[in-house]
Amino acid sequence: MNAFAGDSDSAAMAPLLQRPADETATMRLLTRRLIREYADRYPAVYVERVVTAALERFDSGRVRIYLPVLVERTAREILDSAGDVEVSKQMC
Repeated sequence: MNAFAGDSDSAAMAPLLQRPADETATMRLLTRRLIREYADRYPAVYVERVVTAALERFDSGRVRIYLPVLVERTAREILDSAGDVEVSKQMC
């Protein structure tokens, strides 16, 4: 499980230690919400990876206020356009 979904694994938590607490909390909520919304199509670990990839895409930006919106939109685009769920399960 990804650190944004609440994993307590110290290796997974490392990226979160470098983020402001409110950003970390927002990413966790966003990840949980997307996991619930896409539960019938994708395993949780796949959704977590998509959110992480979307975050990494925008992580170097200096203006952080829009980061959650950008990450969510990007993750939804990927999840909505992803094809066969079997392919997604194999990626996990």
